Amino acid sequence: MLRVLRIFQSAKYQQQAKLAVSHRLMENSDILCVAAILMLMLAGSSYAIAVGAPYLEDNTLKVQEGKSATYTITLQNVEESDAYVQVSVAGIAEIADKKDGYAVPAGKTDFPVTFNIIPPEDAELGDVYEVTYSVRGGKSGGLPVGLTMNRKLEVEIVKNPDKVYFGSYMRENGMLWAVLLLIVIGYAWYKRNERKRKR
Repeated sequence: MLRVLRIFQSAKYQQQAKLAVSHRLMENSDILCVAAILMLMLAGSSYAIAVGAPYLEDNTLKVQEGKSATYTITLQNVEESDAYVQVSVAGIAEIADKKDGYAVPAGKTDFPVTFNIIPPEDAELGDVYEVTYSVRGGKSGGLPVGLTMNRKLEVEIVKNPDKVYFGSYMRENGMLWAVLLLIVIGYAWYKRNERKRKR
């Protein structure tokens, strides 16, 4: 009798376990269905916005010491409908023609957005700064939806040809300075000996 009861209890537990697993699968199925629907909705509302940027060696923009520079990206809308695009930038840069958003016409592949690169006043030769920018695209006239792209570049401070760097000048013209120094020493030695002879 005890064995029959144990078998009955075991069968009952197995049935409960099957029901629990089945219930869990149904819950997961609901979650997967909702996720699939959301993905389809997003896919249907996203627009193909691309970003073109000038080629930079080592992804580094070189800016002369004491000066500013510009960096222009191009927004590309390859869809048949106009797109509304938001652009933001961070670091030592600002958007030259700052707007809440840009309406990029359908088929437009060279819509320019220019960044003003403004190093700090105390920037020194060899300093490196990072600039990041984001582009978010969506339907024209509506809330931005769809693709968001984040990119970055580095800004390196390089020599300004209009500025004289004393240390660098000495290194680059070391031979000239050595010759001038020898001439000065030779002249001083000559004048000293000349005074001695007059005595």
